[in-house]
Amino acid sequence: MGGNYIDYECVTTPQMHYLVSVINKEPGRSMKVEDYYEHYAGAFNEFVKMIGKSKSEDVMYIDCGDGIGGPRLTDFNKYLKFNLHLINSGVGDKIYLNDLCGAEHVQKQRKQPRNFETVPNHEKCISFDGDADRIIYLYM
Repeated sequence: MGGNYIDYECVTTPQMHYLVSVINKEPGRSMKVEDYYEHYAGAFNEFVKMIGKSKSEDVMYIDCGDGIGGPRLTDFNKYLKFNLHLINSGVGDKIYLNDLCGAEHVQKQRKQPRNFETVPNHEKCISFDGDADRIIYLYM
């Protein structure tokens, strides 16, 4: 049958969908994961500039569900430059994907993710699921 493939290593589900979509629309185009960051961060940064708000004003605590979203969000934030505090980031010795953390845990159990005990009250908090294709906002 034949065929070619490109190894993008570990990416989130939204990144994979973006890469496949662009490659299907523009066959032969050389894509890299950074194209995703540049595309979405560029649009978002323009929006923030239009409304006249500084992104560094706010702190956001993010539960990454101990999945791929943590490492990829770290990469993405190089383009966004938010003041992020990643929790359950998917990096370290003890990683248990979506165990007492992640968007589904927060939504269905109506409990804060594990390791959020030190997050100050009334701060902006976000919880991703393990592959970063679902998000829920919460506050302590």
